[in-house]
Formats: sequence, C-alpha cells, structure tokens
Amino acid sequence: MRKSAALIAILLISNGPLSAEEFTGNFSGFIGNKSLDKNEWQNTDSQGTFGIITDIKKKSWPVSIAVDAFLSIGKDDNQPLDTTDNTPDFDASTGALHLGVRKIWNIEGSSFSPYFGGGIAYNSGSQERIIDETKEDQSDTAMGSWIGTGVYWRPSKHLNIGFDLRYSQADINLFAKEVDAGGLQSGLFIGYHW
Repeated sequence: MRKSAALIAILLISNGPLSAEEFTGNFSGFIGNKSLDKNEWQNTDSQGTFGIITDIKKKSWPVSIAVDAFLSIGKDDNQPLDTTDNTPDFDASTGALHLGVRKIWNIEGSSFSPYFGGGIAYNSGSQERIIDETKEDQSDTAMGSWIGTGVYWRPSKHLNIGFDLRYSQADINLFAKEVDAGGLQSGLFIGYHW
C-alpha cells in the first residue's frame, strides 16, 4: 500500500510544478449495494454500500489515477432481536480501498462520458457470530484486485451524476475459513468535476 502511494506521488511530482489548470478530475459520493458469496456471508451477503469515487489526471495523460473507497454493511434479519434494546445487530461489514487507473472517454457533443478501470484492492471484512451463546466477532484484511465500468453524465460544467458497476476479489480468513471480502457492487454517484 505504501509503495502504491509513493508511486502515485512520484508520478505527480515528476511532471513538474502542479498547476490546477493542467489537471482534470472528479470527486463523487457513492451509494449502492454490494453482493457477496451467499455461502460465505450467510444472510449478510447483500450489503448497503456508501463511499467515494475519485480520479485525477494531467490533461496529457491517457488515463486517470483512480482512488476509490467504500464501506458496506450487512444485517442478518433472521437473528433474534438484541434483548437489551430490541434492535437487530449488525452482523457483517466489508471495506475497500481501490487504487488503479481509469480510462474515461469524452464523447464530442455529448454530456455522457463512459469509463473503464481496474487495479489493486485493499479489502477488509468482519463478521459477528453467536458461539455458545456468546457473541464473537473477527476481522481480517487482504490485498486483491478490482475491475469496473460506468458512466459520467455532466448536465453542467462541474456537476457529475452517474452509475458505477465493479467487481472486486480479496480472500480473508474469518472463523478459520477463507472467505472473499469482494463481490459485485453497483450504485449511483453524484459529485464535482474540474
């Protein structure tokens, strides 16, 4: 992870003094859903997701540097209510930091810009279980990969609205079992373009 961050910094610095006019990019808030393997994330395989999608590029570069981050939370509705406050417990969550590149096609005369990208994924995951009437939780992290596509719609100069679809994979260990903390994720975003 440190090597990736250092590489990005070197690329940016090696291209001379930074000028906002030389760079273009996007910063958007994301909300959607992540689907995980139902055999590995029983009853919590459908998780609500929120996060950010960002990319930046020098105007002469063929691709943008992508840095995206997400948090997904799943709830097991089949578990009994917590006896102390009568609310269901959150039983699982996954997080992801996606670093990579994104190719954005700006179509002349159109406000739509499709994109495709991929790179490395730093994924985390945690699960709660009731074992011998005691609640136990475990978490783990792992490196993996991601690939994704989507489209930006710019109804005005600086406004982005769009759709993002991606798949990620990274195997972690929870309760002595290897599980995939990645999955298929889709959702909508809105944000700022410069």
